[in-house]
Amino acid sequence: MRIAAVGAAVVVDLDPSVGTPAPPSPPRPSALPDAGLTESTQVAAATDAGGAPPPPPPPPPPPPPTTTPTTVKAASQPRPTTTTTSPPPPPPTTAPPTTDTTAPPRNSQTGGASWYDAPAGTCAHRSLPFGTIVNVTNQSSGASTTCRVADRGPYVAGRIIDLSRDTFARIASTSSGVIEVRITW
Repeated sequence: MRIAAVGAAVVVDLDPSVGTPAPPSPPRPSALPDAGLTESTQVAAATDAGGAPPPPPPPPPPPPPTTTPTTVKAASQPRPTTTTTSPPPPPPTTAPPTTDTTAPPRNSQTGGASWYDAPAGTCAHRSLPFGTIVNVTNQSSGASTTCRVADRGPYVAGRIIDLSRDTFARIASTSSGVIEVRITW
């Protein structure tokens, strides 16, 4: 065993064969600044600081593995997904409801009408219930009015309704006598 002190560093040689010089070690970079010290003193200073000789340098990193391109079968690849969507339905059309004014109401009659002395706004019909409101339209002029059934009659062939004098005057002249009308209720 050999112990040598060089400057502030102590060199300890633990070679079992005393008198046999140790094989020279490869130069190592030192963490200590090179202040005119030789390599052996730098190694000795590094050994003294840690109490053991520095570990050998790490081996160089292995070369990156080479990859061989592999062929992937088409069945193992995900298939592209195609989504088909139908266009949205067209918005509903909001057409105004059609009103056919030429179609007769569900209850109507056509025939002759005359007038008689009765309370204003009333009329006489053979079968309609009392209180029924009837719309009376003059077939020749298109004028119309309403009246309320309050009496029975007329009992003359071809006539369907008798109107009060003022009601008759709204759709025709009282001098006309009998006119053709259509009644609806």
